[in-house]
Amino acid sequence: MKSTCLIAVVVTWFLWSPPATAAQAVTKYDVKKLDEGFKQVAIQTAQLLNKYRLTAADLASLRGKSGRRLAQCIMAAAKGRALSAISSKELLSAFLKLRSQDPARDQKTLDSLNTALKALTKIAQAREKELRKRLLVARRRADLQETADQLAARMKAAGKTAIEIAVKLKTEFNETAERTAEILRRAGFSAREITEAMKVVFSKSGSAVASILQALKFRAAEIASALKQVYRSTASDVATWLVQAGCSAIEVATALKETFGETVSHVAPRLKQLGFQAQETARALKEVFGQTESQVASRLKQLGSTARQIATALKNVFRRTEAQVASRLKALGYTAIEVAKALKSVFGRTASQVASRLKHLGYSAAQIAQALKAVFGKTASQVGQMLKALGYSFRTVLDALVAVFKMAVSEATALLVEIFN
Repeated sequence: MKSTCLIAVVVTWFLWSPPATAAQAVTKYDVKKLDEGFKQVAIQTAQLLNKYRLTAADLASLRGKSGRRLAQCIMAAAKGRALSAISSKELLSAFLKLRSQDPARDQKTLDSLNTALKALTKIAQAREKELRKRLLVARRRADLQETADQLAARMKAAGKTAIEIAVKLKTEFNETAERTAEILRRAGFSAREITEAMKVVFSKSGSAVASILQALKFRAAEIASALKQVYRSTASDVATWLVQAGCSAIEVATALKETFGETVSHVAPRLKQLGFQAQETARALKEVFGQTESQVASRLKQLGSTARQIATALKNVFRRTEAQVASRLKALGYTAIEVAKALKSVFGRTASQVASRLKHLGYSAAQIAQALKAVFGKTASQVGQMLKALGYSFRTVLDALVAVFKMAVSEATALLVEIFN
């Protein structure tokens, strides 16, 4: 009877006691295990970032929700720094923000981070493998470079031509035209010989060869001579190729003079057609043909250069003063307005300074008035005062204002009465 009662009490207690919650179902050991799991993920992630020097671009390769979650945590911990600078403590802090009050959910989060970490490890290892492969290729290429140079030197010593050596370098070493040209240059071949090899073995155009030879530091005249002989090119074609290769106006002028015997009358317009500025052309005419300031200025005017362009060239190439430049421009036949523009833009002269210079050069009061109005935007009253200051008579200033500002004589007279009184 007593045993029956005891059983009844136990059954009753079991049936009426409330079920354990999910939190109560997880033991203290389970929580500690989760804590340790997140800590280990943080440590392993920090080690991975530091070992492989991963970047944001590598993180972008991660796929799926777990990958994006790991990437976001890493970037949050980085705070704009290099990823390799992140500590495991900073990563753990970022990971712990993902935790909840539900251990079951935390376990899923931890599993997700571990999955993403494995994926990131594969990405890092693949990247490292590719870098090692490239390094190996570079080292092999360096070895081949040395062997290629030795081969070129040996074949040249044996009397082989640049073409024969180029064929060997192309077929056995898979060298490009540019690399072959470098090797031939180091072996001591001339610009013409290298040009022949580029044309025959690599089917390079004259323009391409000009760029290759320019990169190898051959003189423009040497390049021009090689192109003329091998491609039977004209002066016009060679000049164009030299410009495309980056040669200066002086280099092009020198090449045209030495290779094709062109005179200054041929070279000057050719330089303009090739797109060189007046100042570059002036420097080439001075350095290559020994042209004087007067000759260069006249040549530039014939080519259609403006007064301002000529003024710039004379100032920078021949170191001429404002007075000398103004006098030269006047002698070349430029108008007061054109000279005024040049003096203002090139030498920074004021309206009164320009007006004084124009008078000294012999321009009339009306021409000076036109320049002051067109270049400096001066009014009739201002022009009248400036002309008076220059010493012009009442009548001369009156005629200038009437002609330039289209004023009635009575109106101009009234204005000048106030100015001259």
